[in-house]
Amino acid sequence: MKSIKEILGMLVRELIKHIDKIKSINPMSIYYNE
Repeated sequence: MKSIKEILGMLVRELIKHIDKIKSINPMSIYYNE
């Protein structure tokens, strides 16, 4: 079994990938996040 830290690290990387995709599709989302 993986440790909780490893699982959290994987989830964070997946979230970052999705956020990057959303930003590349919709540049306006960058402004809303600030």
